[in-house]
Amino acid sequence: MNDTTKKIEIDHLIIDPHLYAKASITNILKLDGGGSLSGFGFSIDKFGLSILNNDLEDVFFEGIISLPINKEGED
Repeated sequence: MNDTTKKIEIDHLIIDPHLYAKASITNILKLDGGGSLSGFGFSIDKFGLSILNNDLEDVFFEGIISLPINKEGED
C-alpha cells in the first residue's frame, strides 16, 4: 500500500435494531497538490465518525495546515 491509497475502516458495527458503528477514512487529501484556502495549503489525512444508538456521537478529522510565509526579501 502506498501513501496515496485510501483506506476505509469500520469498527464495532452492530445493527440491533439501532445502529452502532465507528468508521474512518485515511489519505483523503494530501498536502502536496492538495487543497488551498486563500494561500493556506492543507491536507485531510483522516476523517472519522461514531454513531451510537442511531445518533451521531462524534466526528473528527486530522490534517496539516501550511501557513503562507514570505521568502526572505519579499514584501
